[in-house]
Amino acid sequence: MSPLWASAYVEFHQATNHTFDPSMPIVVVGAVLVGIVLAIVAGGLGSLSGEPAIAGSACYAAVIAIGVPTCVRINKRLAHGSVQSRPDDFMRIRAVGAQAP
Repeated sequence: MSPLWASAYVEFHQATNHTFDPSMPIVVVGAVLVGIVLAIVAGGLGSLSGEPAIAGSACYAAVIAIGVPTCVRINKRLAHGSVQSRPDDFMRIRAVGAQAP
């Protein structure tokens, strides 16, 4: 999204957030919980399917730890603005968003 004009960036960001924001917490938290349950059912560490389940849960937990203070915060800031009246620090927000994982 970085080559887009500022107005197109905000408009695209708002359209995609409208679609993904309601479902992403359910998907990510659900993946962590399902991975933990799968690890328990599979026998935990030392089992062939338990170790990948634990690793997957840890990766999704990292997504939460990284995404909430960066991406989610940026999404909320841009969701309530208009294309014409962007936040004063829009260019900084956009630069941080481009660097977020």
